[in-house]
Amino acid sequence: MKKFYTFIPVILMLLPISMVIDAANPVYTTPGDKKAYTLESLSKIDSSGVEKIEDGVFTVTKDLQIAEVDTFILDNKATVKLGDAVVINIQGYGNLSVADTAVITRINETVAPKGVYFNNSDKSYGSVENVTFEYASLRYMGCKPLYAENCTWIYSIGNLGSSSNASAVGFATTTGMNVIKNCRFISNQGPAVAGGANIATALRFEGNYLYDNNTDNRNKPQINLNPGGNGAVEIINNTIEGTRRNMVGGIAVSNMLNTAGTNKVIIEGNKITDCRYGITTMGALDVLIKDNVLIDNNAETNPNNGGSGINITDTGYTQTCMVTGNHIEGHLWGITIIGGKSVNVGKVENENAADFNPGGNSFKNNGNNGVLYDLYNNGKNTVYAQGNIWNVAQQTAEQIATVIFDKADDEKLGEVIYMPAGSSNVTNLEKKAEKAVYNKVLAEIQLPAAGDVQVYNISGGCVAQATGVETLPLSNLSRGVYVARTSFGTISFVK
Repeated sequence: MKKFYTFIPVILMLLPISMVIDAANPVYTTPGDKKAYTLESLSKIDSSGVEKIEDGVFTVTKDLQIAEVDTFILDNKATVKLGDAVVINIQGYGNLSVADTAVITRINETVAPKGVYFNNSDKSYGSVENVTFEYASLRYMGCKPLYAENCTWIYSIGNLGSSSNASAVGFATTTGMNVIKNCRFISNQGPAVAGGANIATALRFEGNYLYDNNTDNRNKPQINLNPGGNGAVEIINNTIEGTRRNMVGGIAVSNMLNTAGTNKVIIEGNKITDCRYGITTMGALDVLIKDNVLIDNNAETNPNNGGSGINITDTGYTQTCMVTGNHIEGHLWGITIIGGKSVNVGKVENENAADFNPGGNSFKNNGNNGVLYDLYNNGKNTVYAQGNIWNVAQQTAEQIATVIFDKADDEKLGEVIYMPAGSSNVTNLEKKAEKAVYNKVLAEIQLPAAGDVQVYNISGGCVAQATGVETLPLSNLSRGVYVARTSFGTISFVK
């Protein structure tokens, strides 16, 4: 008989997002003449607050508002330096997709700018590509989905939202499927991406690299999302690295306010390390958690407050969740289940059944206080968990029972049905998931043939280059985020 714990995870709080941004600066609004405005053209208007310092470098000292019938086009290769609390409000169309690069940053180290805000749910929309946001955030309340690719958010202060919802990228609207892909989120003060509990936000968050977000160490994960309503939330092939902050989780999707809709959630192919917990889902959702690698997300100091590789919390018994093909290692708890309408961690009895799940989850060294906990069923329903590789010497019923907590340990709890166990190769599973993760840390750039390559830092400075080479070593670069332009295409990487 294992020791009984009343497991009470501390779950993030996603609060409703306020739609009001306090105006602390003078405001310049474009004339509403249906024209397109750039920083170059705005710098020629004396009252705009935009000043051209040198070619490609601009300061913005007033809040800049783009009227709903006007267009804002970010200048390619521009460096935009914002003053204290300055925000670029886009009520019309905002084209922040540049061909090469652009940087939005602060004027100097004494100021805290806000960033870019698409702030008209009836008229504003836009895209963002190849832009670095340094000490600045992006907040989206548009009428169409946001598309963001190959961007970087670093050291964002997150002051475009309320203090409870501050994030590098924040959503405050319901649209179609928003997309954020192949971006980097580094050492931002709040989560990398977030939305309010009162807003259904469909989002595909794919191929991104996250490192040490929520440096404030509040009770928030690096990815902090609400459900998509009749849209989906898809978190796919991301790398999420923590620095062992004891309040910062990996991924959380929560439906605290019972948002109506299908609320489909797919969390697949991610690698999450050194966070407070790996993945948590809460409330009425339809969830698939598949092929993730979760390692050492045990920064929680009190096992009764969290530290799970995967946590499913649904005391209303409305969530359906399928968990398959994950590697879960080094947590205080492997999988913890608190309620849930139907939680399926492996059901192999009928391959033709709608709820067939081959299992394929592997567990290694998950436990606390000297006891291993691969799966803890803290709800009343039966949980199927067949076809998995458990952290025992032999995959027998007797040995597996020692790493599972269920009805056999407390008669008030539901049973876990775990036989037959699986026989898949754990090493191959880890390699499979590893290959799915994008944005690797690079030691050198290898080209398919002799060609040219230039490497730029997040401020747009060229820090390395070569001509007619197949390999460019990166050993002289300091740790950071870089973009490489080569004869064969563009890549982003972290060193």
